[in-house]
Amino acid sequence: MGGRDKRILAIVPARAGSKGLPGKNLMDLGGRPLIAWTIQAVKRSPSITDFCFTTESEEIAEVARRWGAPVPFMRPEILAQDETSSLAVLLHALGEMERINACRYDIVIYLQPTSPFRSHRVIERGVELLSSAPEDVISAVGVAPVGDSHPWWDLKEGEGGVLEYYVEDSQLPGPRPMRRQELPPAYHFNGSIAVVRRSYFDSARDPMPVFGDRFLGIVMTRIESVNIEMLEDITLARAILTVYPEVSSWFWD
Repeated sequence: MGGRDKRILAIVPARAGSKGLPGKNLMDLGGRPLIAWTIQAVKRSPSITDFCFTTESEEIAEVARRWGAPVPFMRPEILAQDETSSLAVLLHALGEMERINACRYDIVIYLQPTSPFRSHRVIERGVELLSSAPEDVISAVGVAPVGDSHPWWDLKEGEGGVLEYYVEDSQLPGPRPMRRQELPPAYHFNGSIAVVRRSYFDSARDPMPVFGDRFLGIVMTRIESVNIEMLEDITLARAILTVYPEVSSWFWD
């Protein structure tokens, strides 16, 4: 059944300002602006019933429209500052879309355009996960395996600069594994997607937990989890398209 019986809103935020990589949202990736990849993923997701691209930038809005994204309103400048929270942006966009369409959504999907390789298949998996979960599960969020940076191997500085394990031996169920294959699965948030029940936003407040106390993980590969924040990230993404040209076929026929 998935999300086909639900009204689902996808929100893609993009602002002009970026300290880490100025102008990143319109940077070229595979002959297309960065935002085009997420726009295309939304367009190819059959579960999504409504789509909102939110920005304060006329330039970004024009490019978004050119690639097929609806920009039904412009975001106020006050909601496009470095200190503006994701929750504030989401609440504004959600309120505007429910006012425009005279409806109340069932699910809200938050998609950062800085995650270009999160395809429509990932979105659909997230919708299916949340739709099949008990009602007390608030969201499904993008995660990636931690690899060698496992919490059982992570270190901190102790007294005199001596390194210590973050997770002490006494907290482990047995001897500390020395082989990666013996480590239990562990994940980190990749920030690419959050599929959230609409009811969460009725009482959500900053500082915001990761969309609720109970959530599921949409497990994604390293390529799917690429996040563009710095110059080396866009360089990596371009290299991936060169080495793995099939990634483009996830989006473009």
